[in-house]
Amino acid sequence: MPFCTNCGTQVRDTAAFCHECGKAIKKPNAGASASGCKDFNIDFAPGKETVFSLCGQLITISPEMDAFNNYRKQFSRIARIKANDLRNEYWARITNLDSFLTVFPEIYSKHRKPLIDTAMRILAQADIYDISPEQFESQHTADFCLCGEDVDVVIESFNKTIEANQDKKIKVYNMMPGMVFHGLGGFAAALAVNAAVNTIAEIDIKNANVTQKQRAELFGRINLDLLMERAYIDYWRVFLSLTFRLNQRGFDVWYPNEQDNNRANGLYQNLTLGRIPPEKVLSQVALLLNCNPYTEGCLDYLTARFGITLETQAIASYLSV
Repeated sequence: MPFCTNCGTQVRDTAAFCHECGKAIKKPNAGASASGCKDFNIDFAPGKETVFSLCGQLITISPEMDAFNNYRKQFSRIARIKANDLRNEYWARITNLDSFLTVFPEIYSKHRKPLIDTAMRILAQADIYDISPEQFESQHTADFCLCGEDVDVVIESFNKTIEANQDKKIKVYNMMPGMVFHGLGGFAAALAVNAAVNTIAEIDIKNANVTQKQRAELFGRINLDLLMERAYIDYWRVFLSLTFRLNQRGFDVWYPNEQDNNRANGLYQNLTLGRIPPEKVLSQVALLLNCNPYTEGCLDYLTARFGITLETQAIASYLSV
């Protein structure tokens, strides 16, 4: 099923309009990605004070938090589109364990690239040139790559099967130079592998002492829905690598940190347990929304405490992806 290119909501194959935002669903040309480059035009932009009304008082979101939230929402939209493109190419090219091991790192990297390119363009607009695309991609893989864990499990199972099938303990990673799937670093090496090495790896995997029945069983263990959801999260978190760079260079962009997280958790606990005087609740809610509005349970607290109203829905819509 395709995704809306405006808000990222999954829609029916036959849908003409998105049921979430009402925008027309763009139909891709045959063989083309559903996400043209024009959909990725996110530019460097400072945040602004955003004011919400709640129970007769005004709650102001800081420009720093607004900038972070804007990147968060926009990169989520692109990530959904590219994760859907990844799923479509997975279905088209990956049919068994052999093709999974050789093709998945390639297409994972291919569909992450537009988000990396978008982040690099934003950094250039902010006159930040002290990191290369390769460095940015490598650091993001090290910090935020969940898919590597899933591939690592498959490789580990493959290696154990080889050990069980033959006396010589030849492991897949010894036969595949540059493609050692061992934790995040190993997956990073696989993402950087060139076409020539990929071809050698395909031959070595094919010749490994693992029966077709065993390969089919290992391939059947892959949870495609979970893998694609992790790919979406990996892609989406490119915005974290971006906002970290902007924050470190002194731009007015908030970035999650231990101090704000601790303050937000303390505020949330005191609010939910009724430890704050009623006349001070709104001011502390405003503080919570500026410390870390993504604290688990924060939006649920708003609706539980103030009801499902236009005011609380406006705040929820602003913070949700």
